[in-house]
Amino acid sequence: MTNEQKKDILVVRKNIDAIDSKILSLLKERIGYARDIGRLKDEGNRAKWDPLRERQ
Repeated sequence: MTNEQKKDILVVRKNIDAIDSKILSLLKERIGYARDIGRLKDEGNRAKWDPLRERQ
């Protein structure tokens, strides 16, 4: 493998790492929103599971 190919691989790996970081950040944000929904449903005495939402 040439030095140029090694550099190319490093660049691609950095890009993958950046994407992974964004995915993790978005998943953390989504989990927070899911908790908010659960809390709001608890406060409103609503069922946690919504079959209509599940079909979406």
